[in-house]
Amino acid sequence: MTVYLEIDEVYRIHEAIIIRAGTKAGVRDFSLLHSAVERPKATFGGQPLYPTIFVMAAALLQSLCMNHPFTDGNKRTAWGTTKRFLWLNGYHLVVKHHEGATFMVQVDNEKPDLKKIASWLRSHCTKR
Repeated sequence: MTVYLEIDEVYRIHEAIIIRAGTKAGVRDFSLLHSAVERPKATFGGQPLYPTIFVMAAALLQSLCMNHPFTDGNKRTAWGTTKRFLWLNGYHLVVKHHEGATFMVQVDNEKPDLKKIASWLRSHCTKR
């Protein structure tokens, strides 16, 4: 059974990341945050729109990164939230810090499709 994150947990992840950076946490647009957090759960005709953990994780990461629901730290929050989502669902995302940072900048700048993001995540995960 898939474990999903709730908005309050995503906000706590955001807050922890922002506090470490020495800036102020804040939601710029609650609707965008809600949409991003709920996206992995989406269905159509009773079928999941995102059928695997990695596609769900990609949808979460893409929405948090590209929708910019926070006033600061959107890429960092997307990364931390995605790592947590994968961990809760039995996977460990294993990358060096610079690899993760580079990937997040690519997602933000190049806007790859979900399939590419999911493939990258899958290739950097181990089952725990």
